[in-house]
Amino acid sequence: MLIIYFVVQLMGYFKQTDWSGDTSQIQWVDTSSYFDFNLIDGRTTKGNLKLYAPSGIWKTSKQLSIYQVNAIQTGNNGIIYLGCGVDSARVIKLGNYGDSIIFNKVLQYGGNPGQVLSILKLSNENLVVGTERGDIFLVQDTVATWKFQPGYKVQTLCNDGSWVYAAIEGGKIHWSVTNGISWSSGDTSRIPETNRAYSIFKPSNSFLYACTQSLTGQGQIYKSVNNGRNWTIVNTFTGVEAVYSMAEDYEHNLYVSTGYSGKIFTSSDFGTSWQEIPSPWQTADFYSIVCNPMGVVYTAGQCLGMSKAVKGMVFSTKNQGVSWDTVFKYPTGALPTRILAMTQSNEGFMVVGGDTNVCFISGYVDSGWLVSSVYDAFDSLPRINNSLKFINIHYNCNLGDSIKVKVRASKYPDSLGNWGENVPNDSNPTKYGGVKNGDRYIQYKVNLKTNNAYKSPNLSEIYIKYSIDIEEPIIDSVFLSDSFVKWNSYVLIYFNKYIDGFSVNSSNIDSIFRLNNNHSWRSDTGRGIIKAPGEWITPSLLKIPLSTLRIGRGEGYYPTLVLGDTVYPNSSIIKDTLGNPCLQPTIISISVKPAISENNEKLYPELSITPNPFNRLSKISYGVPFKSNVSIKIYDCVGRLSEVLVNEEKEKGIYFMKLENNNLTRGIYFIKFIMNDKIMGTKKVILVSIKK
Repeated sequence: MLIIYFVVQLMGYFKQTDWSGDTSQIQWVDTSSYFDFNLIDGRTTKGNLKLYAPSGIWKTSKQLSIYQVNAIQTGNNGIIYLGCGVDSARVIKLGNYGDSIIFNKVLQYGGNPGQVLSILKLSNENLVVGTERGDIFLVQDTVATWKFQPGYKVQTLCNDGSWVYAAIEGGKIHWSVTNGISWSSGDTSRIPETNRAYSIFKPSNSFLYACTQSLTGQGQIYKSVNNGRNWTIVNTFTGVEAVYSMAEDYEHNLYVSTGYSGKIFTSSDFGTSWQEIPSPWQTADFYSIVCNPMGVVYTAGQCLGMSKAVKGMVFSTKNQGVSWDTVFKYPTGALPTRILAMTQSNEGFMVVGGDTNVCFISGYVDSGWLVSSVYDAFDSLPRINNSLKFINIHYNCNLGDSIKVKVRASKYPDSLGNWGENVPNDSNPTKYGGVKNGDRYIQYKVNLKTNNAYKSPNLSEIYIKYSIDIEEPIIDSVFLSDSFVKWNSYVLIYFNKYIDGFSVNSSNIDSIFRLNNNHSWRSDTGRGIIKAPGEWITPSLLKIPLSTLRIGRGEGYYPTLVLGDTVYPNSSIIKDTLGNPCLQPTIISISVKPAISENNEKLYPELSITPNPFNRLSKISYGVPFKSNVSIKIYDCVGRLSEVLVNEEKEKGIYFMKLENNNLTRGIYFIKFIMNDKIMGTKKVILVSIKK
C-alpha cells in the first residue's frame, strides 16, 4: 500500500505494502505503521488491507437435517464443512457461504458410529473425520471410506504438514503418514495421566501441544518434541477442570481456553510460564479459541448467566485480553445454548456452530477507513528545502472502484489541512486539493467499501510518488577571456543548475568567489575595482567584468587571477533556486579569445560569424563550456525557420563550421545559438549576394 528509492534528482515513493505497525505512532518511524483505523483489518501482519470481519451481523445457514454442529472446517469460495450429529454421524458440505447444501453424507461402518467429533481438511481438499465410537473416515468428494477404529472417541485431529494425528479418549495418539489412508495401530503413544485430549496444536516453534483433562479432572498442557511419540507435562492449571483449545498470535503468544471457571491463560515463552488474563465471562466453558492473522483472539463456548440461563456466545479481543467485545449473542431465529465449534476462514468470514440445526456465518462490514501516520519526505535526507513535487498516487486493489484515496500534506507536521477530493488511480494529487508542491509532511486516507459481505477489497499496495531535488549546484566551468584589449577582459562562470541570483561587485567578489594563492579578482593589493557589477546572462551563467590596467584613468588595477586558479564558492550565498548550497571548488580551466561583433557586443557563450555581411561563404565559431545539447538555427527576418545547422550533443570545446548560401536568398537572417533548450545568443547576419 506507500519502498523508498532515491536518485539525484531524488525520486521518492512513499509506498506501503505492510500495515503491521503500531496505532500509537503519530510521527511515521517506518512505512509499516499507520495512525488510526475504523472497521479495517491490517493492523498486525503483512499483506492486504481489507475490511473488518466478522461484522457482528450474523446470518444462519440453510437448515440442516440433523441437530448439533460439533466441528467446522472452511474451504475456498464460500465452502463450509460441518461435522454433525447427536445420535448419528454426518458430514455436510455447504456452498455459497452456507446458502446451499452440496452434500449431506451419513457415515456408517459396522453400525452407528455416533456423532462426528472432529474434522480435518487436508491440502488436497480431502477430509479426515473422527467419530464418537472411535471410527476414522476419509471423505473424498462425496465418498466416505472407513479407515481405522483406534478406540473410543476421536476427540481431535491435527495436521503438522507431514503427519496427521488423532487423539483418542484416554490420551492415546495415533498418526498417519499417508494423509489419513493408513494409520498406526500397535505403535502408539500416550499422554500420561490423561482422561481426554481435547485438541492438538502446533505453534511456530514446531512442537506439538496437547490441551487435556487429567484423570483427576484438572486442566493440563503437554508438549511433544518428537512428533507426538513422547509427551511431557508443561503446566497444570489450578482451579481449571479442562483445557479445551490453544491459539497463537502474530507475536507468538500462546492462548488457552478452559472449562467451567471460564479462565483464559496466555504464555509468551511457548508454555514455560503462564499468566491468567481477564476473562470475557466469569462462568463459562470456552470450548474453542482461535487467533486470526490480524492478531484478534476469539473464544467461544457456553456461558452461564445471572438467571442461570445458558447462552452460546463468542467474544473477541484486539489487545491480548485487556478488553473483550461480544461478537455473537442470540441471533434472530436461533437460540444456541452452546457454541461447540468456531473457525475463521482464510477469506475472513467466521463460522460458528452449536446445539442448533444451523450454523452461523458473519462476513465483512460494508465500509471502513484508515488514516496513515504522517510521513516526513525529508526524514533521512541531509537537507530540507521546498523542492518536493507530487507526481502521482498509485494503488493496487482487487475490486477497483471499491477503494477511494485522499491525501493531505503540509510544510509542518502539526498543521495538516483538510483532505482533498478523491484522487483517481495514477493521478497527480495536486489537482484534487489537500496537497501542493513544496510540502514536506504527507498523510493519506483510504476508504474501502463492499456490496458483498463475503468479499472485501484487498489493498495490496499504495504509494505516493514525488520528486525531491537536494542535488548541490556546482560550478561546471570557469571561462576566462583572453581579450584583444585588456579593458574588455571578463570571466564567465557556468553553473549546472539555475542559481538564486545574487549581486556581485567590487566590495564582495573576493568573499563570494575566493581564489587560492592569495589571488584577487581586483589586484594584488586589493585596491582595484571590477569594471562593472556581475551580470546574470541566464540563471545559470554569470559574467564578471574584470578590473583594468588603466590606473591613470581611475579604472582600478588588473586582477591577479590566472588560468589554473581554483575558485572556492561561498556556500552561504551561492545556492540554487531551491536553497541547495554550492560547495565544490572549481579550477579556471578555459581560456579563449572572445568574439567581438561590429557594435562591440558580447554573445554568451561566444558566437562569432565572420565575415558579416557575406557573399558566398562565412565562418561560424562558438564555445561549449560543458557537455550540452546544442542547436544552431537560421531564421529569416519574419521569424520563419530557414535551416538547422547543428542539432546534437557536444562535448566541452570550441567549434568551427562553414556557413554557405546554398539554401538562402539575399536578405537579413538571425542565427540562434541554443544550449540545453536555452537561447544563449542570437546573431544578425546579412547575405548581400547569392552569386557563386
